[in-house]
Amino acid sequence: MREGRSVHRAEWRRRLLSLTGLFGLLGTGPPATAAVACSFDAATATVTASVSGFTPERSLRNTMSVEGGAILFEGDRCGEATTTNADTIVVTGSVKDDVFVVDTRSGPFAPGATPDAAGSSEIEFHVDLGGGPDLLRIVATGGPDRIVVGSSGVDLDDDAAANITMTRMAALVLGFGGDDVLSGRGGADTGGAYELFLGLFGGGDKDRLIGGSRSDTLVGGGGVDRLIGRGGGDILVGRSGRDTLKGGGGGDLLIGGRGRDRITGGPGHDQLRGMTGSDLLRAGPGRDEMNGGAGVDRCRGGQWDTKVSCER
Repeated sequence: MREGRSVHRAEWRRRLLSLTGLFGLLGTGPPATAAVACSFDAATATVTASVSGFTPERSLRNTMSVEGGAILFEGDRCGEATTTNADTIVVTGSVKDDVFVVDTRSGPFAPGATPDAAGSSEIEFHVDLGGGPDLLRIVATGGPDRIVVGSSGVDLDDDAAANITMTRMAALVLGFGGDDVLSGRGGADTGGAYELFLGLFGGGDKDRLIGGSRSDTLVGGGGVDRLIGRGGGDILVGRSGRDTLKGGGGGDLLIGGRGRDRITGGPGHDQLRGMTGSDLLRAGPGRDEMNGGAGVDRCRGGQWDTKVSCER
């Protein structure tokens, strides 16, 4: 059993380092070659853009956004394209490891040129970044968002229709403010549960984060958050606030934070970490390790579970 748990710990360390590496690349990676400016074909109501390389976190590189109804790419107008004369945005990548950013903070990509008979008029993205380990990064509005990531697409506005269809790539969703629901379980027009790396990050309000079918990373914010793992060995981090964390089907790492958290293991061999605050840790059916951390913590488990720093 010790050997098995060492393997789990090694995997969690590897994934934490991989996540750190990912953000390092987003923030400080080497500059990529200049991307080709996007173009707009009014006859087909289609915007076309190419991306290349990683995107520093505070940069506009490889970023599509909206400002005053105009569609922008890397901060510049994409020809005469607007949210009322375009229907489709086609994005291609390079032979590099590419990042494409959809930023909705300044407005939605809607309604599009052609009304939808189903009532969910919006501009549709078709994203194919090539064969490398690519990343789709979604920046939410800053208000209450409901974003669903599935195996074949992303629904940005909770209308049961995919705004983004894409090839296989990792996905990162940044919720920011508002009471957000960010999910990787798919459904409706987005396909099945997401199967690749998925990172969901809440903001300062009351967020609900739900993983996909593989090993995901879910990080809450300053509000009262609910984080739910699903398949795979997930990493769930509550941060501040009074959070609820629930493990999924794999061997998960569940970390509370600075509030009074409720942490529950799943069927796998999980590690539950209360950190600061008076937390409640409940082991799941697997052989779990519970560490309450600072504060007066309660740990509930069976004879095969390990308890450390559990005062009650």
